[in-house]
Amino acid sequence: MILVLYAVSQSHNEESEYLAQKNAKGAKRERSPMTRNGDEYVRGLRDGRRVFLNGEQVKDVTAHPAFGGGVRTVAQLFDLTHDPTNRELLTYPSPRDGRSVNKAWLVPRTRADLAARRRGIKFLADQSYGLLGRSPDHVASFFAGFAGAPSFYARGGQQFADNLSRFAAKAADEDLYLSYVIVHPTVDRAKPAHQQAEPYLYAGAAAERDNGIVLRGAQMLGTGSVVSDYIFVTVILPLRPGDEDYAISCVVPNGAPGVKLYPRRPYALGPTSLFDYPLSSRYDETDSLVVFDDVVVPWENVFIYKNIELTAGQFSVTSAHVLGNTQSHIRSLSKLQFLVGLVKRCMDASGRSAGAWISAELGDLATQVSLVEGMILGAEA
Repeated sequence: MILVLYAVSQSHNEESEYLAQKNAKGAKRERSPMTRNGDEYVRGLRDGRRVFLNGEQVKDVTAHPAFGGGVRTVAQLFDLTHDPTNRELLTYPSPRDGRSVNKAWLVPRTRADLAARRRGIKFLADQSYGLLGRSPDHVASFFAGFAGAPSFYARGGQQFADNLSRFAAKAADEDLYLSYVIVHPTVDRAKPAHQQAEPYLYAGAAAERDNGIVLRGAQMLGTGSVVSDYIFVTVILPLRPGDEDYAISCVVPNGAPGVKLYPRRPYALGPTSLFDYPLSSRYDETDSLVVFDDVVVPWENVFIYKNIELTAGQFSVTSAHVLGNTQSHIRSLSKLQFLVGLVKRCMDASGRSAGAWISAELGDLATQVSLVEGMILGAEA
């Protein structure tokens, strides 16, 4: 508890110092906008992607009632990042040309960088009350970890390290929304990938060409894949010797030929109105089974190729797992704060807030949420 309180105290001091420095510097040099706005994001989703729902192909995910609310919510996040008012909070100067880049892509080198990432992530998470589980800054945080460790990828060959660095820069500069599929579908967990009933039930490199690899099979969970720009394809589950074909790490555009997305039943199909269903109608990015039907992945989009050790280590040897899950923790804090506020409003509406027992319970809930915040700040310190 003492450590948590110390971390909170230190964070408050750091926040005060940050604000003092910002005010002292005054207006900073204006950076030309780099991030996409919401309209540009929405237009990018009309790329011919093949999404199948209830046995039918969805013609336009941006207009479909199952996905339109989620698309608009994500578009609002891009608008907020694009807004010059939020530039200091949500962006940083690109190391390549100085233009504004979303802070989710910032490779942290100092504690100040970690704090800057946290402030931006928390602001965006608050917009959906923490309910948008895999917002654009989630997989971007994993890539910040990947991009900070090019020497790790060079173990498989310098070209793969170059590929990773190049794509991470592209994704940051173009403010891409990445989702991921990193779990094998549940078929027979007692058998390794290469001993399943038939080859490439799981996504793997089925062939090799001069211009790239041929990706075949299925992967999950595809949270946000229906409404993202690229899908990061790899596996976080343990692989065994003989599974080399499945030991890959690459990215695929959502509209690439051969990519098929099969989302679960979306929550937004049930709500009859925004008023009655303010959360499920807007904050469901859905999960999908993603099928790769002989998708050609150019070599420049391949980061790990048939290397079991590197496939496993990309999350733990680099800081990717830490940064990606820190984003999740910050988002969860927003959700917890929302829930405590909701309980308080319910008690206010029923006239029970003033009761001693209810006040004590509300105080206990608020304390527990503050402990979560304190642990986030402590980890950052």
